Amino acid sequence: MVAVWSLERVLIGQVHAGRPIGYLAFGALPNATVVGRGSPDQWWRYVTSALVHDKASVLPLGVNAVGLLLVGRWVEQLYGRLAFLATLSGATVAGGIAWIAWTALGLAAVPGYSQGASAGVCGLIGLLLAYGRAEGTKALPKTRRQVQVRAAAAIALFVLAGLVVPNLNNVVHASALACGLLLGRIIPAMASAGGRHQRHLERAALWSVLAASAIAVVMAGQNLVQRLLQT
Repeated sequence: MVAVWSLERVLIGQVHAGRPIGYLAFGALPNATVVGRGSPDQWWRYVTSALVHDKASVLPLGVNAVGLLLVGRWVEQLYGRLAFLATLSGATVAGGIAWIAWTALGLAAVPGYSQGASAGVCGLIGLLLAYGRAEGTKALPKTRRQVQVRAAAAIALFVLAGLVVPNLNNVVHASALACGLLLGRIIPAMASAGGRHQRHLERAALWSVLAASAIAVVMAGQNLVQRLLQT
């Protein structure tokens, strides 16, 4: 995220092919087609929007980075790195889909775009809230309460951040949180955290999410390069 934000600081505003480089060139998700720039039909944007942040201020990037550091560390300890990354990506996609559906109902301004890792962080918080709910999990009640208190504290921090960071997309956040809660009923915690070993089909599903996410990032890179090469 820091690398993309640093690149934004350098490139956004530069004029190529008669128009300036904008956030859509970096993979932000628009809720309506912007001719020649981006469309919600470009599936990879539902993933890469998490990497794009407002270049004008370090605050949104900082809030998401701290949230990812704190919440992500807890999730990684309880569920493992694979589940952590797959939930982060899957919740981001779920939030984007919900926002596009919200727009289709005429409840969001058009055109607009979604960006930032906060949806993924909300998904991780939802996963923590659902800790101990997956089949085969034998977490101690005390441990479960501790994890859920941490998740509730993280939600409170995000609510407070919303009072400082402008233009937060609450539809995306709520949808991503719901996605995390749902995944918490499916994805087991690690055996060392009171859960069980993942089944082959579960691991295959998580790896498929990561593979699709990697392809999305590659496509976003190609999109940016093509935009920069336009004359």
